[in-house]
Amino acid sequence: MSIANIDNKKMNFDTVLNFGKYKGHTIGEVYEMNASYLKWCLENIERFTLPEKSVELIEEKAEIEEGDRYEYRNEYFDSPWYDDD
Repeated sequence: MSIANIDNKKMNFDTVLNFGKYKGHTIGEVYEMNASYLKWCLENIERFTLPEKSVELIEEKAEIEEGDRYEYRNEYFDSPWYDDD
């Protein structure tokens, strides 16, 4: 496994991150835990690059994760236990 050097353009799912809250984890591990974080990295860190197919997988999974969080919030607010008074 290689260490993720932001200058290294050859990152993949086996690359170990050396920054952020998932420092020490591979990109593949982060993909399983929190693809939205990887999507954020792709959008906000200029030199954080992955092959196009990996980017597509991350974007698809991140969209599902974000949808799940939205549904969870709606379930909470629709719950009889939620009282907004």
